[in-house]
Amino acid sequence: MIYNVDKKIVILEVTDTNEQLFNQVISLVKNNGGILSFDSKSIEVNGLQIKSFNKSVYKNGNKIYLTSKEYQILYLLASHIGRVFSREQIYEEIWNEPSNNCVNSIENMISRLRKKLKMTTKILNIL
Repeated sequence: MIYNVDKKIVILEVTDTNEQLFNQVISLVKNNGGILSFDSKSIEVNGLQIKSFNKSVYKNGNKIYLTSKEYQILYLLASHIGRVFSREQIYEEIWNEPSNNCVNSIENMISRLRKKLKMTTKILNIL
């Protein structure tokens, strides 16, 4: 999020996944005229809601707790429905470095994601 406070630009990344707290902070900033913009993109697929503004995931209204990397993988795949990624491509996209045969970590994370989501959606079927 980018804010203009006393003619200075402040960039803030919110890592707290408490949605109520996040909304209160946004409300306070908006009421004081400080907010310029923030990413509020939300993706919905098969009862799964992925909110990018606070990096939270809900399945049929119930919050699913993911690690940062699990969230990044899920968001990457959900943002590109219909596109096929290799394990190497996912690794390089998330870690921003060559995979160097680290595809086992991707396989493990996909497995954990499937268990946490208790589903096999289009998003996770591409691997």
